[in-house]
Amino acid sequence: MPKFSIIIPTYNRKDLLKERALKSLLNQTYKDFEVIVINDGREDVSDVIEEYKDKGLDIKYISYKGNKGPSYARNRGIEIAQGEWICFLDDDDEYFPTTLETFDHYTTENFKYIITLVIKKMRDKEFILPFVKPYEKITEKTFAKWIVKWWLIPGNFVITKKLFVDLKGFDERLKIDEDTELWLRILFNTNFEKEGKFIPVCTYVHYFKADLGNEFAIQKSIENINYILEKHKNNLEERGLLKDFYYRLGIMYLWKGERKNALKFLVFSLPKYHVKSILRIFLLFSPTNWWSAIEKIVLYFKMKRFKNYIS
Repeated sequence: MPKFSIIIPTYNRKDLLKERALKSLLNQTYKDFEVIVINDGREDVSDVIEEYKDKGLDIKYISYKGNKGPSYARNRGIEIAQGEWICFLDDDDEYFPTTLETFDHYTTENFKYIITLVIKKMRDKEFILPFVKPYEKITEKTFAKWIVKWWLIPGNFVITKKLFVDLKGFDERLKIDEDTELWLRILFNTNFEKEGKFIPVCTYVHYFKADLGNEFAIQKSIENINYILEKHKNNLEERGLLKDFYYRLGIMYLWKGERKNALKFLVFSLPKYHVKSILRIFLLFSPTNWWSAIEKIVLYFKMKRFKNYIS
């Protein structure tokens, strides 16, 4: 049996699957792994699969009709995975050549999951997440902060199949924000300082498109955050994380232009987010076209901060 199973959901990005995800796996320095590609109901990619099988990759391929989302696709991959450890790779992202070698070095110890750094590429910018200060002590509180800031993605971690099965996989009701919901369950059901491991090494390249004007994506995110709040409210409150989700909801409603809901959740987020929340409450009484402009400025300075961290 292979040590690692790498799950790749794909949806209508055939060229990127070929030139990024699978190509990066072909270049791995560590070879004891299998690849599971799940076609989430769109363009056939069987010719790409056969091409990379001929090049030496051990690939299992699942295809079905109808788009069911990444949670469903990843869970189907897990069901047939033979590896002790599960990795995830999006079809438009890529691993570094030494990614699996890095994971292998630490999976010999008694950990249930390992988190690494990810390089996010957005337009002509790139930065590293999670944002970690030099010599910062990584604790469970740090881990929780990364989750509520949406700094963790499926690609920059590896998890034992046993833990994944115990957690019952991704929540298939979620098509976006499913990774945040999974991370919350990992936080609530494990002891990070004993069972988790953070490695300050970049193992993943994530190509990210920020679109503050995508109303459909904003609405889906609002629905998903409300669902996560309903599902985990008691645990979030117990760990002091409830206001983080209220703050994010307030921002989402602000972007959508729903002033009443934005005000409600930004007030709920006080006093934890006093400065940020008060600034955005001020925006509620400003012309609508200011909101997007100011959010883009905030995003610019965030990227500049992360860029400075890299250099």
